[in-house]
Amino acid sequence: LTLPPLHERKNYDKKPGEVRICSVTRLVRNKKIDFAIELLKEFKEGKIVFDIYGPAEDETYYKECLALSKELPANILVSFKGTTPPHQIEEALKQYHVFLLPTETENFGHAIVESMLNGCIPVISDRTPWRNLQKSGIGWDIALSDKRGFISALQKCLEMDEMTFKSQSTIIQEFARQKTGDINILEAYKQAFK
Repeated sequence: LTLPPLHERKNYDKKPGEVRICSVTRLVRNKKIDFAIELLKEFKEGKIVFDIYGPAEDETYYKECLALSKELPANILVSFKGTTPPHQIEEALKQYHVFLLPTETENFGHAIVESMLNGCIPVISDRTPWRNLQKSGIGWDIALSDKRGFISALQKCLEMDEMTFKSQSTIIQEFARQKTGDINILEAYKQAFK
């Protein structure tokens, strides 16, 4: 079951030209963190923070991602935060504007849902069950072949002001609460009929 956050998001601080991005994922090839880092090479202006939470399950891949992160311009700071206890992830997510995950595959995407419940704008691949996000006005699900689409979405997030971000973040949180409510009800029915 996906539980709602214990505490409401209060931090909506967002300046145009600055964006805080995060991923919560295992560091393995199919999560495409290398692709995410490559996207950031395109941003020569603005202040970008990209923090990656999760275990380095593939040490070789982690080293590749680390090397890529060192090639980025000085206006972009990438940090690998490692494994973080689940109870600390919720508070961490509330500090970010964007959840970036260009994954090759995702059965459900608990981290995506948790990020939305905590007010992050999802910029994800179209390989998860979370689809048509742009139509709903809550984020982007983009084909991995569409690198420009990812860059354009991140550019919009970078340019966003506080009022726009707070408005979108609030809509995202409500959307995620409704969806997880539906999922939790469905799970409860499944358990009852076992």
